[in-house]
Amino acid sequence: MKSRPPVKAACLPCRSSKIRCDGQNPCQACFQRDRICAYRQSRRGGRRQRGQKQGKVSGMVVSDTAIPPLSLSGPSVPCGAAECIASSGNKGRSEVQSIDPILQNITALLSHSGGLQDQESLPDAHLIAQDMQGSGKIGRPMLRAYTSEKDIVNAYYIYIHPYLPLLPPPPVADISDRPKLFEPQPEVVCTVSKSSLPYWPISSLSLAFSAILALIPPSEDQNPTEECNVWLRRSYAHFFAQAAFTSAEKEIDEHAIPGPRPTNLVNQGCLHPDVTRQLHPILALVVLSMYEFCQCGSVARMRNRANQALITAMDFSLHALGSSASEAQRRAWWAAAFVVHHSSILHFSAPIITASDPRINTPFPIIGLQADVTEPWPILLGAEEAMLSVAQVVDPKQSSQTPALNLGSQIRHLDSYLLSLSVKCYPYMTSTDINAVEAQASQCMGMIAYIVIHSARIRLHRFRAFREIPIFFNKHCDLSAISENEVFPMGALPELPAHYESLFPFTEQESLVTCLKSSLSVVRTLRDLARPNPFAPVDTRKDTSTAKVEIQTIYNGAATMFIRPFGALPYFKCAAMQAGYSLCMLLHRVRAALASKHLLACYPLLANPSSETEVDDARRLLEELRYGIESLILSLKQDVIFEGIAAMSRELDAVYLSLFPA
Repeated sequence: MKSRPPVKAACLPCRSSKIRCDGQNPCQACFQRDRICAYRQSRRGGRRQRGQKQGKVSGMVVSDTAIPPLSLSGPSVPCGAAECIASSGNKGRSEVQSIDPILQNITALLSHSGGLQDQESLPDAHLIAQDMQGSGKIGRPMLRAYTSEKDIVNAYYIYIHPYLPLLPPPPVADISDRPKLFEPQPEVVCTVSKSSLPYWPISSLSLAFSAILALIPPSEDQNPTEECNVWLRRSYAHFFAQAAFTSAEKEIDEHAIPGPRPTNLVNQGCLHPDVTRQLHPILALVVLSMYEFCQCGSVARMRNRANQALITAMDFSLHALGSSASEAQRRAWWAAAFVVHHSSILHFSAPIITASDPRINTPFPIIGLQADVTEPWPILLGAEEAMLSVAQVVDPKQSSQTPALNLGSQIRHLDSYLLSLSVKCYPYMTSTDINAVEAQASQCMGMIAYIVIHSARIRLHRFRAFREIPIFFNKHCDLSAISENEVFPMGALPELPAHYESLFPFTEQESLVTCLKSSLSVVRTLRDLARPNPFAPVDTRKDTSTAKVEIQTIYNGAATMFIRPFGALPYFKCAAMQAGYSLCMLLHRVRAALASKHLLACYPLLANPSSETEVDDARRLLEELRYGIESLILSLKQDVIFEGIAAMSRELDAVYLSLFPA
């Protein structure tokens, strides 16, 4: 394949991701990921001038065929976005709101003085580490592959099942990861084909599993972020996903035909003795829904796959099986219902069916740790429904509409309900050594439910506490973006709707404290969440003390150990962005109070403060906030193999570097 030189005007997202851009508006990469495509001329000389004599071009001569390495931590927040907002004058607003001088400093996050730097001038941690270690020879790209359905399902139980238990417990206790290293020959290295692989899955579900598993770098890969390796994983994952979707639609059509099933359809591709072939396309669509969000960053396609899975499940009457439902049928139904709820939250729309719909009588799956402990499935679905209610009640975009007279009681009821749900998660928060596959899945699901619950509390209080000031350039989850936000003058904050002051049942200080507590709860739970470790199945937890040292050395610009990617199936990592936003805003508020010597405004955030200890208390809180942000960045970096999560990591990275410039 002939190398295509990069375009002269790469858009900002492609430039920050260090991937090739076709120069269109929108470009193909931005179109596939549903992100804003914008171009800003570089301040370091503008577009590259090719074809000129070397004497007319200053600087170093670079080969046209050089492939830029993919950046793990390259930020995607350009200085120009803050400059556009800061220099807007009074456009779009008739007058500047009079606010507390301490709060005025928060808007510095959007200004040059706040530290938002040009994305091209920020250090790339991976490049620095590579330069420090010397230029080693890079071999052929590598891919994780499997040679049988049994090996694929074993890998599922290790990498996917703990975070989304789709299948019943494994029929055998011996679960081990047996991947085969696939290194395409040089003559076919740029070709993605079925015939090149050592094995091709034979059902839609094993194909969907393979789409996720192909993204995990093999242990032999010493350059997992090198662009050729990233391209190979991305391309084969997409290849598997397309094949899985085609196969799922074909299987749905086959099972829709009345009459007995052909023998080859009944027995072929059995991944689990208790999972019938009828359930394969439903579960495959559930997995593909997660793939579309985590890898492609496409909420629209995620929602389409989820809705198709649920509609198919209802066509097969999985929602109305009652007590006769098998464990496999229960998991297939409630997994489809869950992804519909989750995609609706991300899509800002109502689900096509809710978990409380009276037509549903299929019981929840049984996966609990103990008989007297609430099952994690109903807690997780309850958290999702509560998040949907929060989105409907507290939506700044609807601020122009007349609020409900009982808005205050709704908000207070939601806050109380979320707290009661979080108490049910406590049995799953205990740190224990876990060996059994189902026990690990049960604990992880309980912890994920806890994360979703506190993410919902942050969302409930966030607008009251921070007035939705944007700090991320691109839109992630439900957080406002600089690139799409209404401009406002420096020194002013977005106006708070009048009904918030009169109807919101919590004060600004109370909402700040709630955001602090819930954000730190998210930080702790993400840190303690078990990570896949096929080499040590008993001790699945990672010591985070070394991780903190690693991330600090990254920001100091020194060589560091590569953080091995893949921590979990990261469909819940929007909670990290919610918590990161809150911690960054709180950190800037406390800094502003310290600088202005007006710490009284931060007393609710401090532990038993006094005039003699307030400075030490504030500095201690700053350290806790900084460690929390670092921990969230590490959590996101563990999942940068998913490009949708990598975009979140770059955004939070950029804000961190604006707060703590190297």
